[in-house]
Amino acid sequence: MAFDNFIRLGPMEIVPDRPFTDPQHSQTDLATLGYMFTRLIEVVHTKLPFAAEHHQIIHTNEADGRQHRIIIKDNQVLSTARELAVVGFCGQRRPELHSRLLQEMETVDFELVTEMVTQPYLLSYSSMKLADGNWTNLVLMRSMEGIAHWRTSQRHAAAASDLSPQYYRSIRLHNAVLTVEPCAPRLTLLRTKYYDFRDAQPWMAIRELSLSSDSQPGLLG
Repeated sequence: MAFDNFIRLGPMEIVPDRPFTDPQHSQTDLATLGYMFTRLIEVVHTKLPFAAEHHQIIHTNEADGRQHRIIIKDNQVLSTARELAVVGFCGQRRPELHSRLLQEMETVDFELVTEMVTQPYLLSYSSMKLADGNWTNLVLMRSMEGIAHWRTSQRHAAAASDLSPQYYRSIRLHNAVLTVEPCAPRLTLLRTKYYDFRDAQPWMAIRELSLSSDSQPGLLG
């Protein structure tokens, strides 16, 4: 399945029959990603030795019991970096999923994480369950080159083209820059790709912009 025919959306454009493209969802997604970053830094500062030789996986729960998995590859860079590349994955699952598909997704998730932690640009990968049962993933890279490097993964490409359309109804995939400032860390959204799998052929669109989270007080703090 080819994912190379994207419709271009304007900065505030909403596609009427595809409400998941509403830019307000990006604001909500940024807030969630920002919260996940604060939780990540809490773990780095309170639960880990400063220099770890291997990646570490921390399973923690939110106050309401929701699962939050944090995988840290380089906590030293996370503690000192001033600018990081961000990938934010926000998928809306199909309402009814066969147990076989759920098991297959768990297997693929394990395989992708195993491969991802070998990537030279990766710093951390977090997955948090939302109140509606969906999950948001936060990936932090040393630089934007890391995002391009991850796209060369054949396993990742196969999962995106074969499994995602079966598992998800729609997806928002964000690329952003995280600027770690002393008083208020800031997320700047660069682009969002949208995927709608409700029809036989996937509908895809892209929105490119620079939307800063500093217009939202307290987003990361």
